[in-house]
Amino acid sequence: MNQAQPAPAIWYVTIGDREQGPFTAAQMRTLVQQGKIGVATPVRKAGMAKPVAAGAVDGLLSAAPPPAPATPPPASPGTGSATARRRAA
Repeated sequence: MNQAQPAPAIWYVTIGDREQGPFTAAQMRTLVQQGKIGVATPVRKAGMAKPVAAGAVDGLLSAAPPPAPATPPPASPGTGSATARRRAA
């Protein structure tokens, strides 16, 4: 017996002042990874009356890569310890 597959979620995204879409869930993940959808980006699923902030949609932003860790600035030349400078002299 054939069971009907659920229809894929269809999403719409407001970028600037234009609603864009329809997008599949996979396409939405790509947009999140590309940084085109952020926490405050208005999104709605087909059938929703009003958009909601993307950050309010469970699992939508979890596709985003974690932020890059902060790296310390490179050391300036000649900033070694006083002990190292004394040994070199």
